[in-house]
Amino acid sequence: MKLSRTFLAIILILLMIFSASCGESEGTVLWEETTVEETTSESLTSESETVEATEDLESSETDSSYETTENMESSVAEESFTDGEDSSSDSIETASDKESDEALITVETSEDYKITETTESKEIKETTETGEAEMNVFELIDFTVSVPEGREPIILQLTDPQIIDSSKARTEDRLGSTHKDYWAADKKEERCYGYLREIITNTSPDLIIITGDIIYGEFDDNGDNMIEFVKFMESFNIPWAPVFGNHDNESKMGADWQSEQFENAENCLFLQRELTGNGNYTVGIEQGGELTRVFFMLDSNGCGNVSAESLANGHTVSYVGFGKDQIDWYTDTAKKITNVSPKTRFSAAWHIQPNVFLDALALYDTDGTAKVFIDYVENRYDGDFGYIGAKLKGEWDIDKSVFNGLKNLGFDSIFVGHEHQNSASIVYEGVRLQYGMKSSAYDRLNYVDGSGNIEGTYYSTDTPWVGGSVIKLSEADGTISDAYIYYCKEAGGEIDWDSFKPVKDEAVNGLQKNTDFTTESGISVVGVKFDESVNAYEVSAANQGKVKINVDLLKNKSKFTFTVYVPDTSTVKLGGLGEFAIRTKPNEIEPEGDGGSYIGYIDYNSSSNVDGYRIRFDEWQTFTVDISAFGEKCTEFAFVIANGNKIYLRDMTIE
Repeated sequence: MKLSRTFLAIILILLMIFSASCGESEGTVLWEETTVEETTSESLTSESETVEATEDLESSETDSSYETTENMESSVAEESFTDGEDSSSDSIETASDKESDEALITVETSEDYKITETTESKEIKETTETGEAEMNVFELIDFTVSVPEGREPIILQLTDPQIIDSSKARTEDRLGSTHKDYWAADKKEERCYGYLREIITNTSPDLIIITGDIIYGEFDDNGDNMIEFVKFMESFNIPWAPVFGNHDNESKMGADWQSEQFENAENCLFLQRELTGNGNYTVGIEQGGELTRVFFMLDSNGCGNVSAESLANGHTVSYVGFGKDQIDWYTDTAKKITNVSPKTRFSAAWHIQPNVFLDALALYDTDGTAKVFIDYVENRYDGDFGYIGAKLKGEWDIDKSVFNGLKNLGFDSIFVGHEHQNSASIVYEGVRLQYGMKSSAYDRLNYVDGSGNIEGTYYSTDTPWVGGSVIKLSEADGTISDAYIYYCKEAGGEIDWDSFKPVKDEAVNGLQKNTDFTTESGISVVGVKFDESVNAYEVSAANQGKVKINVDLLKNKSKFTFTVYVPDTSTVKLGGLGEFAIRTKPNEIEPEGDGGSYIGYIDYNSSSNVDGYRIRFDEWQTFTVDISAFGEKCTEFAFVIANGNKIYLRDMTIE
């Protein structure tokens, strides 16, 4: 049957009208969130490093090796300890996998705020008069914490609780008797939870961020410590956002299982993406309908002792630094947020500090070797605070491409943990670089004695220095309006720090502190006026430790001379040696004749039968060490001081 052209034209017009009507009802998608393809993990940095610690002449060394990728190098050293010693898939649901009829799922958590979990809906919420789609910025982030108007939002940074249950050590000899007792299962309240409860209660935060090492993974192979910690944090009914550290995924429960504990907790803001590492996600702060700030919670990786169970998911890695897919994700997300909400501020939080922190510390003339209490520095920069107590380990992003990239994206702050003895918060090139305050008495931390001396070690009878770092945000524009450290009442909070303001060192003849020699472990060195005519370095050993001479100064020299005074109160001896010794490495370069029984240690002993090495209490003595055989072979030349002893040194010279 033939149809007229007129009839066919009518049919065609009707079809066009019907098609236009259908398209209008469905809406036109102008933008949609793309899913992140799983990529091969790439690192910006890595290498291996060994940390050695000695006490009673027993050494415990742990090598943490990281895969090397890209063209840069970096390292993280796993810390080790023994008694008295100072030695790290299945389909994963991402935001794009979650489906909902609504774009926003709101979970009421208290009268003061609410958490909004954002699904990656592809629906455009509304259309402007021009016909262009207008995006809801809250769809671009994973979680939103809404804070009531009329006050400044408070963010609390906790870091490195690193919970240890000594009864769950993998091997019987992992810990000595002192640490087995100090970190026993029944001490968790005293070592950790009591501090955390006080910090959280007294700071009343709107959001808690935890910058890694929540548990010490090798002591949590059955997951009990993680379950207990999650339950504890949930009891406050406050949103909390954790990132992984370099010890968490040592556990044989695996990183996916640990991530599930976070994701299943009602108040925990955590999302496991299939990006390098575990748990890369965003948390926004909303106030008065505006997205004032977004925290990018990232995994800096770097677990040298990562378990096979963690590696099984295919994106847990042992090297330190970000994978390229992580960088692509946060770069893309930050740009999208800025396009929609140009005034939104950005912060980043992860565990291991990048190399730029070294540049920040240099503003206070230290690389962490020289201890600095920034609060009491005469020329302190406005807004800086905290303590620098340890040299950096494992820093990465050597060429600062990550830092510069974040800065160019508008990030104004980076919050990290990892270095338990550092709590410094320094503004560098317009970006606040902040170490969190160590939040428990597990693993290594700073202790404060009755004279205000601060020393880092794994165990001490002095006062542990524990707290949390507080960040306040301006209600007006989301900028950081204030930042400070809350010190726990019985862990530094009751100390009158003003009375312990550092006293300027007296000038001492000979080798100079921080340039010609440095300290480590539980050693403090202060230039003092010994009497009216003599200045000397007062060397105090809160725990056994070293005064390390710069070995470059010893190359191709013939002798090292020093003058020492040992009070009759300093009678503690090193195991098998005297009150102090000089450690030489390699062992075979030790000069002969001291009468000691240990190779690699020059023994100075009040009981020595060799006059040139015998200590006479309460008088100045001058000793000379023949270093002519060293050449350029010496890798360590250090005074080792017995725990609790105090000696005085002056006129240290090298010829």
